[in-house]
Amino acid sequence: MSNAFGQNSGNSNEKGIFISISAKIMKDFTVIAFADHYLFPWLKYRTDFVSRGSEYSVRMNYVPANKITITYLSG
Repeated sequence: MSNAFGQNSGNSNEKGIFISISAKIMKDFTVIAFADHYLFPWLKYRTDFVSRGSEYSVRMNYVPANKITITYLSG
């Protein structure tokens, strides 16, 4: 039994790569981004062919004061 995360409830029949980066650009500005590419090499329930997909997201946080946070989320 493995303990990895995946697109389905179980992580069998899945191959992929997940890349994430977090960078503090300036004192109050942080950028967090990820890319996820996945492939199911065998047929799944109700599919006629091998399935694959990808997800991308970019999040930007701006914290000008201790009690204020402004967030932009893309993806």
